[in-house]
Amino acid sequence: MVERRALFQQWYGLSMSARLFFEENENDSVTEGEPRAVAPVLQDAREQLPGDDGGDYEENDGDGGEDSGTNHDEWSDDGRRSEADGLVHTMRPLKLKMTSESWDVVESAVRQTLAATAARDAVELTPRVPDHSAALARYNPDAHFAFQSPPEATSVPPLDHALTACRLRQRPLDRSDNERAHECFENGSAEPPRMTQRPFEIALNGTLNCIDVDGDVIAVCGDSIAQNTRSYESFVATTCVRRATNLGSALALKDVLVMSPGGGTVPLETAGELDKLLFRSENRSQEYFTKCIVDAVDHRVWALSSLTGTVHGFSTADGNNDGERRIGLLAFNRKDIRAQEKQANSRYGLSRCGDDYLIGTAATNRLSVWKVSEALEKFQNSSGKELSMFSSLDSPSDSPEGEGDGEEFSKRQRSLLELPPRMILVEDPGRKFRAGETQWVMDSQILIGSSQVRAKPRTCAVRLFDISAESIVGLYCGIITRTTIDKQHCVSHGLLFASSSTGQAFAWDVRTGRPAFLLRGDAEDRVLGVPGAGSGCVAFTYGAEQESIKCWDLRRPASHAYTMATGNNRVRQLHWHASSASLLANTFSHPGVPHARFGSEKEGLDGYCDHGALSDGLPRRAQHDRSYFGPDAWQSTESQILQYSFENGRSMSSSS
Repeated sequence: MVERRALFQQWYGLSMSARLFFEENENDSVTEGEPRAVAPVLQDAREQLPGDDGGDYEENDGDGGEDSGTNHDEWSDDGRRSEADGLVHTMRPLKLKMTSESWDVVESAVRQTLAATAARDAVELTPRVPDHSAALARYNPDAHFAFQSPPEATSVPPLDHALTACRLRQRPLDRSDNERAHECFENGSAEPPRMTQRPFEIALNGTLNCIDVDGDVIAVCGDSIAQNTRSYESFVATTCVRRATNLGSALALKDVLVMSPGGGTVPLETAGELDKLLFRSENRSQEYFTKCIVDAVDHRVWALSSLTGTVHGFSTADGNNDGERRIGLLAFNRKDIRAQEKQANSRYGLSRCGDDYLIGTAATNRLSVWKVSEALEKFQNSSGKELSMFSSLDSPSDSPEGEGDGEEFSKRQRSLLELPPRMILVEDPGRKFRAGETQWVMDSQILIGSSQVRAKPRTCAVRLFDISAESIVGLYCGIITRTTIDKQHCVSHGLLFASSSTGQAFAWDVRTGRPAFLLRGDAEDRVLGVPGAGSGCVAFTYGAEQESIKCWDLRRPASHAYTMATGNNRVRQLHWHASSASLLANTFSHPGVPHARFGSEKEGLDGYCDHGALSDGLPRRAQHDRSYFGPDAWQSTESQILQYSFENGRSMSSSS
């Protein structure tokens, strides 16, 4: 029994589902009911387990309800999917009597699982380029670089090589990074070891619904928690990309200096002082910002409030106080607002088109188009009272006497300041197309995705739309579900990227309109194409239900290169910052991950009820255990922006 317990404890450390089982079932001799953690390793051996009626498993009705026996979404595997240890998602067990014979079967299956896991780890956790590839990834042994000779690798541009082989910039260790760093500092080593397995962490006070990057400016919008209260505050702010100037000479993370947008340098630890708060609503029921766009050249941020169907403009220029930040207000058409309110599976869309147009969508067959210069002019010229009146929008109850109730007064204020959109028809109503996400491509052309969950192939095809001509100029087919579109960085390389909600990412050839690459992932429903320094590109796929980022080498045929860790944070967005060769990930933590700043361990920033954490602090629903990405993997404890800086052969402070 002692030997078996030690064996199961080893499995306990590798399998998240096993850990749940052992923490809930301290007695491992006889268990009535479903041994949930046993199911993943009993794919071939389950028929040997005696059931209470002579059988052991029966078909699940698939509804995931109370009668299905278990919630398969909650009790999922830990990310180690293979033929050897796959999870039976469509079966439910009857009550099992875990006798000694039953545990013999379990022990045999566990031993096989541990052996297969160890063999796979030995291959996938080996850096593809020794002393260069980061230790925060699992590498595909069949990827292109596995067959690349050393002379050939040296001929590849540094950035292309770094992207395909996960070569991140080295940064100093910090005392909090891991035990190795702590031991080094305690021993007083003059030259602490270097590490590459950690990105720069940009933490803000809250959960970020959206980020956008332009130049060195990062615009963010989301929710923060008011100090010493449980109330949420919707906010819009800016921060900056971390561009270190002395990574090669700094001995500790606290010694790293980063560039300030206004010139000069500041310590990395105090870079958060450069953040600018543009707006904060003390009552989230009035404004709730879900989308933002930043214009670094003209010092503006536009933020979309899904509660009111309005887009707010803010100035980021120095010298403006909080009351003077507002510079514009755009409003969706009332019909589009009502149409959006009826959609449960889609959200408002907002994107730029060139330097002077903003494009909005609301799950209809129309586009809302605003000219920025007109919005700024109307806001500035509206009766000369716009700033004083607009300041009361956050406090409707403070309306002047004789002006009616605060809500009506607020509506009249808005009508003076709002710029209505110019409506452009994308498709005839008979085609049943509903516009979803959009992204600017070039000139006056944008990509428009479908917001339908499922429809005919022609309906869900991605449209290339010309705003000036007000017509469709191209169709990109292959997606038959709701479409997600990120920023298009590879147009100069002849590729456009979009993904479906089913986990299939497409890269289309701009010249032919045909798919050049089809990337089949697991549950990644978004894709970002990133250009290299040469003619090559890579693609990063991710999803809000995934706690990792996959990189794809787009040399023909496309090959999954590696999977990067995110500290068990889920990823909402990815952005590419070309001048520093950095991948910026907007991530959010699980409910229940201990938050030092706010509340207890059982209440996360996003307000969901939690089921607690495991004994070593990992959330119960974490997809990956601590060893999945190797011994130096880390666990994030808060929602934050992760900046993965790739080695491109130049200093991060270089502007070229």
